[in-house]
Amino acid sequence: MDKDLSCGEDVEDLSEFITDDIGYRNTEVFWDLVRCPIPTGANLKSVGTSIRAALGELGLYGCECINAYGGSMNHSKDDLRNAEILHEPQGELVADLILYAGTWGKPRNLMVIPKPDPDSELHRVLKCL
Repeated sequence: MDKDLSCGEDVEDLSEFITDDIGYRNTEVFWDLVRCPIPTGANLKSVGTSIRAALGELGLYGCECINAYGGSMNHSKDDLRNAEILHEPQGELVADLILYAGTWGKPRNLMVIPKPDPDSELHRVLKCL
């Protein structure tokens, strides 16, 4: 893969964790809508497709659902369902992330869409995972 997906941030080399089955594991997306909102007027189906396409470019093909946390949505429940986005307006992203990471017996992939904040609880939890 030739693309630099680091967005200018320091990114750890996680290549030691890549195994032959990584592309076929379930991939769960956790999205912080408060700090990284969906633009007003965005087509949710397009947003969901773009996220899944980006995962596909990374060789990850098992994204079943995108979990979007907090914030208000100006989109209908039908639009969310069609885009396979589960909106959790009162959900706790960090708590659900820990629960997800700790309760499944088999390996899986996590994608988190945050606004980087090295002093946040989310950042601390991600470093621990």
